[in-house]
Amino acid sequence: MYRLRPTKMQGLEFLPEEAFLIGILRRAFGRKDRGIPLPPVDASAIKWEGVFRAALRWQVLPMLYPLLKDQPRQPGRSYIPDDIFKAMEAAYVKTFVVNEISFSELGEIIKALTAANIQVLLLKGAHLAPFVYQNVGMRWMSDVDILVHRADLPKAGDVLARMRYSYAETEPLVLDSFGKGKQARGRTGIDWCKNHHMHLRYVNQERIQNLELHWAIAKSTSPFSIDVEGLWERAWTEKLNGIPCRVLSPEDLILHISLHDAYYHRLKVFGLRPCCDLAAVVRRCPRSIDWKVLGLRARQWKVRKYLCLMLTLSKELIGADVSLDMLATMGLNGYCDPVLLKAARRLTAKEIHGPAYRGMKYPGKIHAFDTENSLFRKIRFFLKRIPISRQELACRYSLRPSSRRIILFRFLRLASLMAAYGPVYAGYLWHRLRYGKKHRYDFSLDMWLASAEPKAPRGNESREGTRLRRE
Repeated sequence: MYRLRPTKMQGLEFLPEEAFLIGILRRAFGRKDRGIPLPPVDASAIKWEGVFRAALRWQVLPMLYPLLKDQPRQPGRSYIPDDIFKAMEAAYVKTFVVNEISFSELGEIIKALTAANIQVLLLKGAHLAPFVYQNVGMRWMSDVDILVHRADLPKAGDVLARMRYSYAETEPLVLDSFGKGKQARGRTGIDWCKNHHMHLRYVNQERIQNLELHWAIAKSTSPFSIDVEGLWERAWTEKLNGIPCRVLSPEDLILHISLHDAYYHRLKVFGLRPCCDLAAVVRRCPRSIDWKVLGLRARQWKVRKYLCLMLTLSKELIGADVSLDMLATMGLNGYCDPVLLKAARRLTAKEIHGPAYRGMKYPGKIHAFDTENSLFRKIRFFLKRIPISRQELACRYSLRPSSRRIILFRFLRLASLMAAYGPVYAGYLWHRLRYGKKHRYDFSLDMWLASAEPKAPRGNESREGTRLRRE
């Protein structure tokens, strides 16, 4: 469905400092013959402060010191000033110490949960740092993510409470309300998270300051079809500091990284780090990855566009060992070069900001009017979001479901939506009336990332689903 054609990415140019940094990452996680060509680098003319700043901007700074230390013959290594090299070492040591403390505490949490007969599966950085990178100092973690069965949430909450962890959601919680925020307090916010989100956040200032307890890897309101029980069935067993734990299979890990960065964070937060994560997984587990099963599972989850985008970006930028034959094996067809270029610019902080529609404001909020969506889908978009249930309305406005004021707040919600989005959609409609349906206009990267994946023909979907179950 989606194959992002390899291009020279005209318009994506790197400074010598940036090219030097990408070269380091390619030697560590990819292959020299993969990816877009880099300009020749004269190490003697490099501004090493620029290398440091680029690594910081691309979220890969902790990786530099161990990679340069382990590669003494790295071109340009002898030119790095001592103060810059020591600053790289300090960034690595800080990450190592913080992660060591977090993993030590995580081991105690796993033991406590296991003693309560609760299975634990490590996600994202908690999986990647010790088992993929095999060096906890190379992979910075803003939080620690673990997955438990949804039925075990009450017991897990009790275990964490005994370990002096508390809900972060007891503070004012910002709830997503049609793109806007609404504050709720206390139990109301916790209940909303359990019904509509995928994790609860726990805090202990003396131990792990941000622990996310997941029961899923996608929100219940997302357009994806992820079988959580399948994650558990396919999970691998590892040992964290001698303590048995579970981690995602390589295929599920690749899908989760792709979905997390491309869909939930719109490629805006982590720079090149997710591309390094994917390249490291491919390099670490080359014989364990079944590419055909990966493609079939991506179709089943409805995340093929994100998988293809992230694998292609990892190949083009980091040199990940992903060939066109592998992408073809996964059934990823079609071309989308403009999206690839925009995504690469965003990851490398070279994004060219401009309106998605010429002469229009707020392009990111026009996602309901994607030209790939039929009229029925556009109408259904509003029908799903305006007449929300009584319970959800009460949760958003911190009311009791039985309150008589619910009717008043229905009118208040409708008025607030019209005030917030009326000018946006009015501008869009005027644009369409003025230029017509066939007028060429540019879609933003966010719109492409937010749009749902087109459905495959029922016959093909059924056959591929049967093949996936057999696999």
